[in-house]
Amino acid sequence: MDQLPAHCVPLHTLLPHPSQVGVAPTPKAAFVLDKATRDRLLLLDTSLAPYLRRYLSSDDIERYAVHDELRFLLALPPGWTRTLDAHAHPRDAWHTVAEHAPALARHLAIPASERPHSHYWWEIDAHTTLPARHQSIITWRIHRSQLWFARTAAGFVSGAAWFVSDALWQVGLLNSTPMQRWLNRATIKSSRDLPAVVDALPVPQALIADPELERLAHHATETYQARVTTTRAGVQALVRAFAPLGAKVPASLYEWHTLDFERLQQALRRAFQGDIPERHHGEWRQWLMTGQAQHADLVAQAQRIDQRINALVAAHLPPPQG
Repeated sequence: MDQLPAHCVPLHTLLPHPSQVGVAPTPKAAFVLDKATRDRLLLLDTSLAPYLRRYLSSDDIERYAVHDELRFLLALPPGWTRTLDAHAHPRDAWHTVAEHAPALARHLAIPASERPHSHYWWEIDAHTTLPARHQSIITWRIHRSQLWFARTAAGFVSGAAWFVSDALWQVGLLNSTPMQRWLNRATIKSSRDLPAVVDALPVPQALIADPELERLAHHATETYQARVTTTRAGVQALVRAFAPLGAKVPASLYEWHTLDFERLQQALRRAFQGDIPERHHGEWRQWLMTGQAQHADLVAQAQRIDQRINALVAAHLPPPQG
């Protein structure tokens, strides 16, 4: 990747800022909140609203799509504690939080052994960068030998690497097979190398803001997101019908669209120790056939769009050497 093809520029020249590593706070249970916990916290202290950001983990990222699990990152900026009491000594920082933000202090009352060794462990690190609330980002994760890229709505923070952009043509370019070949030629020793590798990727000048690539990438985003939505809707239907209260949904159930009716019954038995009543077999057989047809149609649409994007990119991006 040290030899840029002719008529290409490195990706970072098109970005307002270099790519950033993701935000993965520790301990996660204290800083990544579900919606119910976030709502309870804001009910007790509305001043915390600006510091609770929509959050995606690496596992939420698919090609062109994201799973929005309604999680929120508690992102108190460096120096936030001093705004509560400018005269408090750093040794008394936690007491300052407990006095001026008691609801937050109760939420963060985790075992001392899990707390980082810092006076201000509840604030984000000074070297951590967050996107502004009005900015969309493109974020990605490693899946086997590929990188999966997706654009988020404005205001999200990602636990995976990201850069600021709302350009869908960039998502289409990065997800294309020709670009994945360039990525496979890169030497990546750890996930922390990925931002620099992605920033150095070659972008054909003819494809910068190309309207056809933008249109195809927009169509791909809609199609892949619809596939994610269809899969999740199927799981939710199964959970509502058969799961006991509080049951954990196994990952295998998200593959419901690949199962025949007998194997679906087996999956439900393993997951929820229950079965589909025999009098409802016909209803659920029809449900499964309809859902599988919808999912297969979206997969076929996505494949056709991928082929068109690959052909467009390949016409301008030569394969890497070697």
